[in-house]
Amino acid sequence: MKILITGANGFLGSWLCRVALEQPENQVIACVRKGADTTLIPKSSSIQITFLDYSSVENLSKGLANHGEIDLLIHNAGLTSSMKRKAFFDVNEGLTKNLVGAIQQSKILKKGKLAYISSQAALGPKGANHPVSSYGESKLAAEK
Repeated sequence: MKILITGANGFLGSWLCRVALEQPENQVIACVRKGADTTLIPKSSSIQITFLDYSSVENLSKGLANHGEIDLLIHNAGLTSSMKRKAFFDVNEGLTKNLVGAIQQSKILKKGKLAYISSQAALGPKGANHPVSSYGESKLAAEK
């Protein structure tokens, strides 16, 4: 199975890479932004690290198209910490919109599946029934 994982350099993304590599037939494409620290990504001949430009649908589509058809795309990339509300929305919602547009443009998921990693923060705390932070609001916006 060919699995592409965005945000592969973070705590959860690197764990997703390790789990995907448990099946020896899996080929993993670990996607990160240029300049990202890749030390957490497992070293394996079955994993390829690729740098994507998430800034536009066109740039992202070109980067994705280089990998051909994908069986599973796990969208894990996101921003978890910022002092600026706008930054959460630019990354969590904007990057997700760009990715969906790039998937449609590049046609890399003809038969494959997209899995989106969101957050409990999109639901908010028990009883609130809505997010209570800019991070949670941006993750909910990305879900929509």
